[in-house]
Amino acid sequence: MSFIQNLTHAWQRTDSLLCIGLDPEPARFPAPFTGSSDKIFEFCRTIVDASATYACAFKPQIAYFAAHRAEAQLEQLIAYIHAEYPGLPVILDAKRGDIGSTAEQYAREAFERYQADAVTVNPYMGFDSLEPYFAYQDKGVIVLCRTSNPGGSDLQFLESNGRPLYQIVAEYASQKWNTNGQIGLVVGATFPNEIATVRQIVGDMPLLIPGIGAQGGDIAATIKAGRTAQGLDPSSVHNTITAYGAGYVEINRERYTHSVLVRPKTPVQTWPVSSFSALSNEHFSMLTTAAPTEEIEIVIFGSGAQLRFPSAEFIRTLTARRIGVETMDLYAACRTYNILVAEGRQVVAALLIEMI
Repeated sequence: MSFIQNLTHAWQRTDSLLCIGLDPEPARFPAPFTGSSDKIFEFCRTIVDASATYACAFKPQIAYFAAHRAEAQLEQLIAYIHAEYPGLPVILDAKRGDIGSTAEQYAREAFERYQADAVTVNPYMGFDSLEPYFAYQDKGVIVLCRTSNPGGSDLQFLESNGRPLYQIVAEYASQKWNTNGQIGLVVGATFPNEIATVRQIVGDMPLLIPGIGAQGGDIAATIKAGRTAQGLDPSSVHNTITAYGAGYVEINRERYTHSVLVRPKTPVQTWPVSSFSALSNEHFSMLTTAAPTEEIEIVIFGSGAQLRFPSAEFIRTLTARRIGVETMDLYAACRTYNILVAEGRQVVAALLIEMI
């Protein structure tokens, strides 16, 4: 089965458009993994196991492994995904681009050494720098087109015959280069108008769409611009707690040093609470503003480094509305929130950062 067929089946089987990026940075790992580059596989495996039910693909970024001499762990991780979750494709995010003979070696690296199902590539050097990847006809080749970073416009918006370069890349990829039906495109979620333009050019070609979450991409605008009858592939559609420590929490890699309310698919909300003893009806109103009470299954209170409890009256206010309540220290609360989000639960994390 080819990569495109495998991806299409994964969309249909999981009813999901979520591609989960695996960008391990040991310095950001929670305890007990913090700073341990030899724990990269174990950390990523935990993420894979928690989220595989809800994903249509995984996307490890090769630089995060290579920088820590963890290439063997990357091989192990991809083999693990294939063995434990067959049918979920793995996209190696490498963004390779070089002359033909070197590209042959990069293709071997991606498809033979790592056994990836697809790889991201840079088309700047033209067709002959991409051609070696097409020799692996059951594999996917995902071409950079309109990237999510601000500097992408420096070149991608340069005009040739009155058209920006990214549109020409989309046209070449879909009309000239895709002879075996292997190509997908990278189009950033930060530019929904460009997503719509690319979709018009390429038809049902798969799009890998990074930039939702910390980079500012909007999930609703992205889906409206990019979806087809077959679907699309937007990364990072949930608010995920990516790190936490003394006096802070990171959500989608953005650091917060004040108390916050976190839900999977709504903006992070400041919560002006410094202690549980200060909780009031006003704070309850803010909690239900973050999500209507009928949509909340459980509220997780993260009480800082020490375990502290809201008042019995405040807990009764929640349980009277059939909302479950869990109180944990900040570290346990963050881990539990991520697990429940991966399970598709309607959860709110109320994290009291100042109490640490």
